[in-house]
Amino acid sequence: TVVTVHDLIKHEQGGEAATTRSYPIYLLKQLGYRFVIFKAVRSAGAVITPSNFVREKVTNTFGVDPKKIYVTYESGTLSGKERTREEKKVEKVLGKHKISKPYFLYVGNVYPYKNVGRLLDAIKILNEEMGETAQLVLVGAGDVFRERLEREILQKGVLKYVILTGYITDADLIDLYREAEAYVQPSLSEGFGLTSVEAMSLGTPVVQSDISCLPEVGGDAALYFDPYSPKDMAEKLGKALGNETLRQRLAKKGLARAKQFSWEKMAKQTLKVYEQVAQDA
Repeated sequence: TVVTVHDLIKHEQGGEAATTRSYPIYLLKQLGYRFVIFKAVRSAGAVITPSNFVREKVTNTFGVDPKKIYVTYESGTLSGKERTREEKKVEKVLGKHKISKPYFLYVGNVYPYKNVGRLLDAIKILNEEMGETAQLVLVGAGDVFRERLEREILQKGVLKYVILTGYITDADLIDLYREAEAYVQPSLSEGFGLTSVEAMSLGTPVVQSDISCLPEVGGDAALYFDPYSPKDMAEKLGKALGNETLRQRLAKKGLARAKQFSWEKMAKQTLKVYEQVAQDA
């Protein structure tokens, strides 16, 4: 058998805030999750992970022989989903969502390990302490964690700096990526970091966390910050804000970096792993 493990660390982040269940039930659920993964990876003929970071975690956490763990990088692309030239004349995505430039973009869910709470602190520091002017646009479908974030936005007094779009179409998302000052990824844990690569593939500068797999995937094509420090986060966002030379350099490097990842390449590597396991069986 072949087992794919995408991520492990995110289940450890957030404590009681990471669940909508009672905390003892949550811990029991996580224990069960760990047991199932342990049994699966120890008995598998091969284990596939999306990054070396996850590969090392599987090795260290479950004592799996690293020789049977294969890294097949994922990708991140929205190509082919852009608007036609005629559609662009009609659809004005920034106006539709009441977004004004410059803005930073975040795409994804807002589970505690995504660290969006500290990003709210950072955007407040950027606007109120550093004297800059910038919005933060958060794209993602609504759920109980999004409702918690809405309350946090009010409590922290950052409502005037934040736009919550809810779910949007791929065409809208492409426009938001391309018009953003930068894409910001504050996560404390990722298995690959698909949205960062997605941004790079569209020529959007990326400013992101310096932990987990993100430096491995982003290389020198991103600007990094300490995700536990809203001040450092704000300083790096401020560094990108209005700095066209830096943004162009990151965009150029990002386009080149994104080309190193493709779903076709991942599929071929995955097939090769299955063929190897079948031969060894």
